[in-house]
Amino acid sequence: MLCLLLTFMGCKIKPVFQNCRKVYDSYISLRMKGDKKNALINLNKAIDCDKENPRYIDEKINYLISLEEFSEAVKQLEILEKTNENYFKYYPLNGILNIRLGETKKGDTTLKRVYNNLKSNNFNKDNYNIFIYKVLLDAYFQNKDYAIEQILKTVKDNNFEKHHLDVIDHLHNLLKSNKSSNEVLYDFFQISIPHRYR
Repeated sequence: MLCLLLTFMGCKIKPVFQNCRKVYDSYISLRMKGDKKNALINLNKAIDCDKENPRYIDEKINYLISLEEFSEAVKQLEILEKTNENYFKYYPLNGILNIRLGETKKGDTTLKRVYNNLKSNNFNKDNYNIFIYKVLLDAYFQNKDYAIEQILKTVKDNNFEKHHLDVIDHLHNLLKSNKSSNEVLYDFFQISIPHRYR
């Protein structure tokens, strides 16, 4: 009733999410200008403004990775693990970042846990992300040829959407390249390759 009265009197009430979106848009603008410090400040404000929006925290993790702030990205992933029931999709990234940070045993343990879980799933076009993670980890734990076989078999047996096929094709090309399985993981998740691989 109060809202109706205020609206009738000409008072405009903006939903909170619109303000959050403005802060997020400001982050995007600052990022495009190369103002890393203020971009991250605005991104943190957007997250504080709309804690329920997983897109903002996903963006922060990706932005930290692009800045090569891998330790900070892992911290954000650990926060997500405690608060997000859909955290499973972040496990591969957490493992890969730990390997990138030189914590190979921790990263391998995380990836092995994910891989064992993924191996028990049957794949189809409806669980595309799980298929991608499994193929990446096939290459890491088995070998790249085995991963390529899995791609060819699964693509033949399923009718993937065009944009999914584009990603699968990109992954297939990475696996056919001379890159190591670690480099394939780094490249696919857009993590800079350590100097020892260059």
